Amino acid sequence: MTTQFEVYYPFSRCLKIQNDFAKYVKETPNKKHISIDEKFRLIQWLINPLAKPSCQKDYSRRNYAQKTYKWDEARQILWAVAKNEKGKDRIVITEDEILQIVEKVHMVKEHGGWDATWEEVSRQYCGIVRSDIIFLLKRCDICLSNPRKRSKGTHPPTTATATAPAPALSFPTPPPEQQLEYDVGEYRIEDYGIEDYGIEDYGIDDDDNNQAQGYEDGGEFWDGQMTDIDPSLLMRVHELAYYDFPPSEASGSNSLPYVYEYGQ
Repeated sequence: MTTQFEVYYPFSRCLKIQNDFAKYVKETPNKKHISIDEKFRLIQWLINPLAKPSCQKDYSRRNYAQKTYKWDEARQILWAVAKNEKGKDRIVITEDEILQIVEKVHMVKEHGGWDATWEEVSRQYCGIVRSDIIFLLKRCDICLSNPRKRSKGTHPPTTATATAPAPALSFPTPPPEQQLEYDVGEYRIEDYGIEDYGIEDYGIDDDDNNQAQGYEDGGEFWDGQMTDIDPSLLMRVHELAYYDFPPSEASGSNSLPYVYEYGQ
């Protein structure tokens, strides 16, 4: 059944890719690549098993060919013999055939990516290496235009991953038995009147600068300082008792100003 991807030929109909791949094969030699001349020599050793080698190199080549390959005269196919019973014979591909074979498998696999294409190619064919697959698939327009076909390392980060804020740090709350206890007791504002403090607590030196300012003693200095304050800013201490503090204010959960009820 023909798939939508088989209509498009990514490599064999693009002259630039063909030229680039031919240059890649020439500049990147690999012992697993098989040239047309090498394939012909292998076939000759197989169809003429009684031919005598002319040198030691030919002896080695003949033994290698008869052990590793077999020739199918009826179908004119050179096979690479499986190395073990679990494997299967594979078709030998020459360097000039790599591009077409990779393209064919890649299209049948519906542009499944490097791994899927390589797995199928290596199972059926001999003479193609994984780097050949990567070189060609990097130039497939369908794979480049479809992010799903890219290798896992080239996927761009998703919007959620790229824009999600970092999680806020949270600190564990110690169990109740490890928490500190504070006994604040009961305090009244009346307990802290000005009369509880002597004039000496304010660091006034009767014999120093106070006389230079025209004061006889510290008491006169204090009275003079108090008369310089705006009367509207002063408040009698006992009036503070008329402030009504809501119960929630003690816990800091209420941001409303205190309710002042005067004259109660």
